[in-house]
Amino acid sequence: MRSHPLRIAAGITGILVVCIGAITFMLDGSPTGIDDAVMSWFVAHRGGTATTIITQVTLAFGPVSVTAWTAIAALGFFIRDRALTRAVALIATVAVAGALGEVAKLIVSRHRPPALDQLGVLEMTYSYPSGHVTGTTALVCALVVLVTDRARRSTRMVAWFLATVVVVVAAGTRLYLGVHWVSDVVAGAALGVAVGVTVTELSVAVLARFGPHAPSAARKLLPGAAPGPDAARHRAVLR
Repeated sequence: MRSHPLRIAAGITGILVVCIGAITFMLDGSPTGIDDAVMSWFVAHRGGTATTIITQVTLAFGPVSVTAWTAIAALGFFIRDRALTRAVALIATVAVAGALGEVAKLIVSRHRPPALDQLGVLEMTYSYPSGHVTGTTALVCALVVLVTDRARRSTRMVAWFLATVVVVVAAGTRLYLGVHWVSDVVAGAALGVAVGVTVTELSVAVLARFGPHAPSAARKLLPGAAPGPDAARHRAVLR
């Protein structure tokens, strides 16, 4: 797998955004002016039909759904590649993003927006960063990295655009329902990008390094260790 400078820059930027926000809200957990302005705008533009639709759409970006999408995509990679590389990298990326998101919530301990502004099920867990946005962003970023690594530049651009649309929709549903401040979803997206572009590449590199030393029963499913006609296919996943 090729290492792209933009991915490295995105990962570093994402980590910095999350850390700066975490420090800020640990010192003062109150919403910023932008948080209040965005929340007021969404509250003022709610409607019955939109609320019904968005309440259902947001479920597609929740932890259970993201886990399901990850499992389906990982299975697809395994069937397509006849190797574990991309499947394991995807699962590891989403798992790390989820874990880091939960740790950040506990450390920052920022409260949710007021119950008066929330729609649907009242959210009482910590707010920073948004778990829905973190998991969704990590998933789509990892998919783009793993699927388009050797694709043409135009193809990669389209893939990143579509990934961005998915993240914006996920973030928008959380803001519309009033369960997160805009700074929460920005942090979730930043963390998701950071993990999505770094852990994915790191996972592939680790599998490539230790694949040849795996037990014989698993060696043929790991990159760089499979003999015969499938070896070229496994190596191609890494380039």
